Amino acid sequence: MLPLMEEPVFPKLYVNHSLLYREADLINALLRSLKIAQNEYRIRVGFNNAMKILELDPSSVVMCILPVGTDKKDPLSHLQVMLIEAYCTENGIRLLKVVSSDELSHIVKPLPETDDEADDMEDDFMDDDCSSLIVIQNSHHMHNADYELQKIYDCASLHCSARPIIHLPS
Repeated sequence: MLPLMEEPVFPKLYVNHSLLYREADLINALLRSLKIAQNEYRIRVGFNNAMKILELDPSSVVMCILPVGTDKKDPLSHLQVMLIEAYCTENGIRLLKVVSSDELSHIVKPLPETDDEADDMEDDFMDDDCSSLIVIQNSHHMHNADYELQKIYDCASLHCSARPIIHLPS
């Protein structure tokens, strides 16, 4: 069995065209975009839901967010991550890795309008593997938050040897 290699962590500061960006800029842009997309029902959570969108219409994807753990991964999980990365690369889809999977799942967890809906949504949310993949889809018109997220991501990926990896605050 091949040993699992650790990936480089997103640098705290990076520069592009005389502009200074920080990891916090990417985190804030991601959180803004997720909030707007969630309000517009443009987020697909879980491997199966996300892969349906990626397979049917990859051009409709603003960004894929892939939670990566700091703990040891089993070989199957590692293979799944590698396949998602390859698919996103092949289709020109931006892929952002996030270390804080618990924080990410808390952010994208649906908010119920009633207590009965809360029970149903909790069951649905737990049945789908939230730790696998999250996709933000385009809206009919490009939001500034989505554009800003893509712009900061593109700048960050120019200065990383691999895809950017961020740490969400607790």
